Amino acid sequence: MLSAKTRRVLRIAVANFAVTFALLAVTELACRYVEQVKAERQLPIELQKLPAKSGSELRVFAFGGSTVYGEPLPKIGLVAEIQYCLSRLYPDRNFRVYNFGWPSVDTAYVLRELTHRLDDRPDLIIVITGHNEFFGQPGPAGRVDTSGIGSSWCLPS
Repeated sequence: MLSAKTRRVLRIAVANFAVTFALLAVTELACRYVEQVKAERQLPIELQKLPAKSGSELRVFAFGGSTVYGEPLPKIGLVAEIQYCLSRLYPDRNFRVYNFGWPSVDTAYVLRELTHRLDDRPDLIIVITGHNEFFGQPGPAGRVDTSGIGSSWCLPS
């Protein structure tokens, strides 16, 4: 049997633990919300919805995690290389490669984003996913980055 003093100390310790845990949980949720809002605000309005597809345009959509996004340098990453290679191989064609990759996204996010973007009439879809399944944190929707063209790894200079 525990003495009254020991029970009191245990109650205080449990109460302190519960309050600390609740404060940490609220802080974590608030930080996640702030990061999500901040990421969504970084997107220009014109990039959230793609312009109408012209008759000669061939659209290529790339979906996935940081590999598709181009971590750590998106301007010379996978999607920029694809754009460069297509423009070198087919200079008379109007290719537009859209980067819908975002770091730390899982397959469920990629599937939602892909089905959302089908209305934009892609001609080719590239999906590279599966390596972020343990994160489970979706990135901001509608991330598009078509800026930058890097050096070629598919064609000799």
